[in-house]
Amino acid sequence: MSAARQILIGQILMIACCIFYIIWWNMAFRPGVSVNRVGGKYGVLLCITALCALAGIWQSAAGLQKVPPHSGGFNGLYLLAGGVIVYIVLLAATRILCHRTVTTELVLIVGWTVLELTVAGGFFALGQLSAAQKMFMLVLVLVVAAVSMVCYLAYYGLEPQKAFAIGSVPLAATGAAMLLMCILTRI
Repeated sequence: MSAARQILIGQILMIACCIFYIIWWNMAFRPGVSVNRVGGKYGVLLCITALCALAGIWQSAAGLQKVPPHSGGFNGLYLLAGGVIVYIVLLAATRILCHRTVTTELVLIVGWTVLELTVAGGFFALGQLSAAQKMFMLVLVLVVAAVSMVCYLAYYGLEPQKAFAIGSVPLAATGAAMLLMCILTRI
């Protein structure tokens, strides 16, 4: 299978992850609903979400490994190292300066951002995105990451209905950005 096709399959699986995550969020986090968020049908839905994410990351990584290093300015290792540094800085800043309880969403935001920046670079290096499309996707990914961070920071300070609604924004935005990336590729 070609590198581009593997990356595309990874993106599609990540979009499925977002869809299942939104469904789970809407069922398990709706204000006034008291449920076991990881038990029963909620647990099954969360497992499907996680499996889609892991399979998507696996497929994307397998395809990205086939991209020659430094082709088209692409080097995923620099992005990965940068992502680790950004995560540590955001972890400290959100905890110390903002007094925000650290949750898995922070690692998901940073991890998704690094993955999508790498995917955009990989698609460009493989000739699947033009330079303009790559720049557009890089900017879009960074905007979605910034919006996700705003939602992350605002979540605990909002009343339940608004927190529930704002919790869905990053999921929908990341899914939409990945869908656009798939549409822009020439596969």
